[in-house]
Amino acid sequence: MAAVDRTMDHLLLRVGRRSLLMVTPAESSLGKAVGYGGLIWRVDEAFHVAHGFGARLLMLRPRHALNPALFDLTSPTAPTLSPAGVAASALRIVWWASTPVRYGAPVAWAGSVLGREIRRLAGLAVLAVPERSVRRKSIKRVARRLERWGHAHVEAYARRVRQLWASRLKEAGRRARKAQRAGRLGALSVTLRQEMERTAARLAATMGISADSVIVCLHVREAGYRAALGLRQPAAYDERSAQIEDYFPAIDWLVSKGAIVVRVGDSTMTPVARAGVVDLATMPARTPELELWCVRRCKLFIVCDSGPNLFGRLFKVPLLATNVIQFTACVWAPWDRYVFKHAVDQATARRLSLFEMLDESYLAHAYDQRYGHEDNAPEDILAAVQECWQLLHGCAVASPAQEAFEQKLAAVARQWPGRSVNPRTALPVTPGRGRIAASFADRYFDATGSLVESRS
Repeated sequence: MAAVDRTMDHLLLRVGRRSLLMVTPAESSLGKAVGYGGLIWRVDEAFHVAHGFGARLLMLRPRHALNPALFDLTSPTAPTLSPAGVAASALRIVWWASTPVRYGAPVAWAGSVLGREIRRLAGLAVLAVPERSVRRKSIKRVARRLERWGHAHVEAYARRVRQLWASRLKEAGRRARKAQRAGRLGALSVTLRQEMERTAARLAATMGISADSVIVCLHVREAGYRAALGLRQPAAYDERSAQIEDYFPAIDWLVSKGAIVVRVGDSTMTPVARAGVVDLATMPARTPELELWCVRRCKLFIVCDSGPNLFGRLFKVPLLATNVIQFTACVWAPWDRYVFKHAVDQATARRLSLFEMLDESYLAHAYDQRYGHEDNAPEDILAAVQECWQLLHGCAVASPAQEAFEQKLAAVARQWPGRSVNPRTALPVTPGRGRIAASFADRYFDATGSLVESRS
């Protein structure tokens, strides 16, 4: 999973008898916009801090938000102010005025602002010099020094913001646990506002989805989203994508069980016209509120290694993460399951066994050019979906191969310190809490290291 920027600007105030938390989840303190997954992660963190401190929450929405409805979510234990309300407009002035002293370090803030501007001007200075100019080399040398100076000051301020936000999260967690033990606070539950709920429910009814429908949501990452936004598509991002056609057998099986499969995503995705499927992603009538309504109500959310998997963390819905590369990534609760792409040695065209994939030689270089990755087979996705369906209906599914794989994975995590300094490995720095699908482990994992079954 792509790394999440933790430098969230925030301001915790005391207003009357209650605290107020203001945050900017759509951008970091460096002024950079975050991706969709980063936005959902930061919204989730904001709710946890407000929940622990007993604060009202105001998420400041930018003019062009990736999903405007996220800023209008609320919670019984962390109620939110509408970002479009009169109070929010007045509080924006407070937010703007507090900027230099927000973290008690006005000199560091000034250095950060100056550093950003110097980096920008240094880059422009190099571009302004003709390619063949004799002064270009000396100007580039000076520009690099200025850029390093600016970068150091920007990063110093960002580090301060990151540490303060981390301390807020830790303190909020401590307060929440204490209040819950005393019976004064319930579990955090993030919901839609009542008016959003009613509007989304009416629109869903026109598509054949009622409040009683059994909804299974599906998001299969494709490359078109970033291209439509004019963003670069790194090779590692390509490997996170998958083919919607590989999910058709699982979709048909879910429909045969009475579920409505709601495909979420963006309008650039491959359209799906299939019985029992509501292709919300490509529908002209889709709205951000309706997408959140469907995801929050779904019994199971089938995802890939992409931003929407974080809805499982935000709304606490069961996840099946498919076609992932990082082990345990994208699974946030014990009931979540995952299946990952098979690694292929590019030099020999040989597919690695799961046992070999747990070796440091692969873990440290999973995103290097030496390895490619094969998508999950349709039958593997179907088997994992059937397993999750059994879990949802109270049937425990476990196997010796699943246990053996996880014991081996845990041993590797304890013995391999490299992941703590290099997050771009197949073993995330912060492992998820879900488990490998028993069906996948049974088919592919052998503790002796042999390749159990090859894909035809």
